[in-house]
Amino acid sequence: MKHRITFGILKTYSGILTKRHIGNVQLIIIEMSKEFAMLNVIGKNLNDQYVTQLLLRGPADFSDKFINKFEEDNKFIPIEEMLCDIPNETHDKFKVILKKKGKYLNSHYTFILDKEASVGKIKIYNMEGKFTPLLVEKIENKSQIKMRALKKQAIAKPILNQFMASMKR
Repeated sequence: MKHRITFGILKTYSGILTKRHIGNVQLIIIEMSKEFAMLNVIGKNLNDQYVTQLLLRGPADFSDKFINKFEEDNKFIPIEEMLCDIPNETHDKFKVILKKKGKYLNSHYTFILDKEASVGKIKIYNMEGKFTPLLVEKIENKSQIKMRALKKQAIAKPILNQFMASMKR
């Protein structure tokens, strides 16, 4: 099975008759052999590492369904997609080795679970490697990580709920 990593923007709107833009979330979708992980980019910490939050984890074939469903609705805009290898797949630490470098995904990545910043269902990963996001927010301390993670999760929640409901049918 081919592994791939996709970087894109999730656009969210609210309202039934008139749509109002709520915000954007930068997503990294990593398709592994048995499952996929969807992470949102929270910002960059003082150690020059990108901080990401695990939004969704599910069967590997769901990643294509997510991308196709929301790309048609102009809610998900894929920016860059690269083939990769993932030699070790654990929930605490995994490495993504790119086949070739891209404009936004510039190097190999190591995602390490930050147990101090992770609280309850909020799983925070530090992303080591060169990455060029569209928007970078500086994170000064651990409380800012949690605050921004909750904010980004709230922005993405309506779309994720819609996706999960459509997969249960």
